[in-house]
Amino acid sequence: MGPFEYTLTIAITGYPRAFQVSQSHPKFRGDLFRMGVINLILLIVMLYAKPLSACLVFVLPMLLIYLGTCWNTYYHHSGLDTDDHLHASHNIVHPFYNVLSGNLGLHTAHHMKQGLHWSKLPELHREIEKDIPPELIHREFPVIGSLRAWKAFVGIHENV
Repeated sequence: MGPFEYTLTIAITGYPRAFQVSQSHPKFRGDLFRMGVINLILLIVMLYAKPLSACLVFVLPMLLIYLGTCWNTYYHHSGLDTDDHLHASHNIVHPFYNVLSGNLGLHTAHHMKQGLHWSKLPELHREIEKDIPPELIHREFPVIGSLRAWKAFVGIHENV
């Protein structure tokens, strides 16, 4: 599965899977449902009142950020098929990447404790980093500005 198919699959199934997982965590399930309903009601009201503005200011950015997050997780997981959390995801430890992504780069820590607030992931990552294989820790920012790192990072992930 390539990055486009992966992104669409995750985007389409992400929220249904979140609700499915929430069945095992009733404490969070109610909050997830309430926040979803509140957001949906607010979006409907805004779309009714000012459709173009609501789309440009709320709907489009929300959709793009969600798709961008799904896209990014492809590179965290591709080529790694294991249930062992320490070997199941690539980590990008570049500080600016993690500021922009809400610490998405500290992916192993996220998998170790999925419910941990994003601001606490750096501390958990520091605790477990010594146990993560070095080839799964990338220190460069994986974008065009660091073309060598981007090519190396993407080159690793040809197959999911």
